[in-house]
Amino acid sequence: MAVQSVSQGGKSIAHKADIFAKPMHLENPMSSTLIVEIIQDEVQKNNMAWMMEKQAKSMPTALRDNYNPATDSSYGNNHVKDLLDTKDGTLSLIMDVFLTVPPPTLSADKLPVFEIEDSDLVKLDSDKPFPEMPPSAEEWEPANPLPDSQQWEDVHKAWKQPSLETGDQGQLGSVSRWHKAFNWDKAKCPGWPVCQSKWTQSLTTFLWQRR
Repeated sequence: MAVQSVSQGGKSIAHKADIFAKPMHLENPMSSTLIVEIIQDEVQKNNMAWMMEKQAKSMPTALRDNYNPATDSSYGNNHVKDLLDTKDGTLSLIMDVFLTVPPPTLSADKLPVFEIEDSDLVKLDSDKPFPEMPPSAEEWEPANPLPDSQQWEDVHKAWKQPSLETGDQGQLGSVSRWHKAFNWDKAKCPGWPVCQSKWTQSLTTFLWQRR
């Protein structure tokens, strides 16, 4: 059965298309309304609003179009051309309605909010107030940062002319420590002093390019 509107629980949906019944010889549109009531046992508020969705289908105009006596072939009128015309052969009408249960109503959370940070606080009673913390000594304050270009120049100068203690051998001593730390194999580098010098030059070039 085609319907124009559906109502349930205070909600309604409608369709704009008029409904006719040509076999009933209706020249004016008919009214068709579907009313749905859903009753739940032992529930004070019955007929709750469910979610509704209309389903429109294509119906033949031979049954659902308005009736016109001038085109009625039962009266001897020959309208074969109109009967064989496939244009506008269907109408979109509501034929089905899908009802979906409403989302559940969650119970109210009656537990108070638990402040986990405040739960570990312990109140200390004291006759005198706590003394103020003395400021830190200026000697322990960090030095003001230098510009980036000045920092690279200082690093390069310290690498080229290290001010190390006697016996550190400057760049060669630093490369030797890296050789020992990374377990470089002297056997794979014949002429260890030559390799040591090349690594020192490569490291100097790398530091200068990073400037």
